[in-house]
Amino acid sequence: MSIQWPPLEISPHPLATTFAQERDPLLVLRQVISEVASGTFPTSSESFRRILADTGRVSLWFYLRFICGSAGPYEKLNGDIHVDMCNYRQRLLKPGVKGAILVPRSTYKTTICSHGANSWELIRNPDLTIGCTSEVYDRAESFVKQTISNFEENELHKWLYPEFKKANRTGDELILENRTKRRVEPSLKAITAGGATAGIHVDLFNCDDIVGEDMLNSDRSAGADMYRMSNWLHSNLRTLVVSWSQSRVVTVGTRYALDDPYERITTGTKLITPSMKTAIGRPTTGPRSRAVILRSFPRPIRLLRSQRWPRPIRG
Repeated sequence: MSIQWPPLEISPHPLATTFAQERDPLLVLRQVISEVASGTFPTSSESFRRILADTGRVSLWFYLRFICGSAGPYEKLNGDIHVDMCNYRQRLLKPGVKGAILVPRSTYKTTICSHGANSWELIRNPDLTIGCTSEVYDRAESFVKQTISNFEENELHKWLYPEFKKANRTGDELILENRTKRRVEPSLKAITAGGATAGIHVDLFNCDDIVGEDMLNSDRSAGADMYRMSNWLHSNLRTLVVSWSQSRVVTVGTRYALDDPYERITTGTKLITPSMKTAIGRPTTGPRSRAVILRSFPRPIRLLRSQRWPRPIRG
């Protein structure tokens, strides 16, 4: 029996007038997807260009799968669990929201929720400042470089959003040419997980896989390095953002131990998604753990657990 996944959701945007004027915007979205998937859409039509650009602004999945995916690592996104993940990530746009996506390895969580979502966030708001971090600094830097590549090397992206150009020369951060506010922080920068954070204040903090299996003890409990990273995360969250009440935090990771950095996030959560018929319990740990998607911590967390998770997706 096939799993029934939710349809694509739309996040309104003031520049996406195509969807603001329609009585049934979801129907328009389905029609655009059908047209683009056929591969016959007119690249010389200015009106169609505006429709595609508007669609990319309101749908993360469409933006990644068809726009960034035309020349990047997003073409393998599928129409089931990845739609679910994109829909969830879109719900983290509300000012002040603190969310977490805790899913197994090889499910494209970083592709969707880190460098992919960071690119999408910036085309929706070029004045945003985003900081991303990972267990290894080089990996966080690679997230920044992938977003830069989406803007600078993807011909379809440049056709749809020509105003989004890199203004700086360095490759470890991105400053958008079209941002309207003078900010100390660049549009997107890599942050060293576990390192000094003095002077860093961003609108959106993206924390991706700051711990790994190599940080476990022989009994598969958290080792000293995992505890150190946990203390770093929870002691720096409030100072890394501009305003705790307005800035956002998106944590992406895989659970490896019940005393990992994500345990504080999951403790005391309530299952408030009635469509999911699984009672809340402690999450299974390990690289093939059951999917757990959380939102809004430390306030009551919205938790979404999949009844059945497909086999790990490679690539």
